[in-house]
Formats: sequence, structure tokens, C-alpha cells
Amino acid sequence: MNDNPNSGQSSNLPTSCRRSQESLQDVVKLIMTLSLGVLALSGTFASQMSIGISLGIFLLYFSWLFLILTIFYGIGMLSSLAQLIMNDSPNWWGQTINKARRSWRCFQVGIVLLVVYGGLFAGLKAFGIIETKNDEVQKIQIANENIEIVIKDKESGTEKVISQDNK
Repeated sequence: MNDNPNSGQSSNLPTSCRRSQESLQDVVKLIMTLSLGVLALSGTFASQMSIGISLGIFLLYFSWLFLILTIFYGIGMLSSLAQLIMNDSPNWWGQTINKARRSWRCFQVGIVLLVVYGGLFAGLKAFGIIETKNDEVQKIQIANENIEIVIKDKESGTEKVISQDNK
């Protein structure tokens, strides 16, 4: 049985190096968590902020791509660092910092693209160039192969009934 409290950590490295490793791990975990949160929130509201197939939507998609790359590079850095810690490698910094930098840069680019997309959407909406969907589905009835959907406009209060007879 191993009674060493530092097992799994670089016991041959000075305490300052171990603290640096832990700090680097914490920063990368934080960036990855922020990326996941931004992806979840932007994905949730994407349907409400849709401006069709245009340059704007590609900004959103590239933003998501860079945020996913943030997570990818972060996981790569964490696994490399874990392997180097297990091997007591003194050159851990040089072998992990590039992946950490890539993760940070992808996060920055992803956030900037998302802010540009949000600004573009807000600007186009403010000038009346685009309109968001104000309709909501009130009820759906399916009976005896008849389908009826009631859509209500939030602003005007008007209802539109769409029905289909499948007999």
C-alpha cells in the first residue's frame, strides 16, 4: 500500500511547480466550463435569434465550432498534463502550454464571434430589417386522423388554425 500523500503528483518537483500545474489545470477546467455554458445558452436561444441562412448564421456556427475546439484542446491538455505528472516529467510546462494556449485562443475567438453575431442580430432587429417570430403554438389536437394546430400571434392576439384531414 502506498502511504505517500503525494502519490499521483510530481513528488520530485518543487511545490511551486505542483502549484503551477494545479493552477493550469484549474484555468483550463474553467475555460472548458465556460465554453459549455455558452454553448448551452446560445443553443437554447438560437431559434429565437435566427436570422436565416446568411453570413450571420455562419458566425454563430463558427462560434460554436471554436467553443467546441476549446473543450477539445482543454481535454487534450489535461490528459497530457496528467500523463506527465504520472511520469514525473520536469518538462511538463513546454509540453502542455501550447494546448492550453490553443484552448484559450479558441475560447476568445468563439466568444468574439458570438458577440458579433449578437450585435448583428440586435442591429438588424433594431432597424427593422428582420423580425423575430412572435407566434406560439397554443394547442395541437389529433383525433381520428384529423390534425389541428392553433397558432397564436403574441402581439396581435390573432389565431391561425391549420388543420389536415388524413382520411
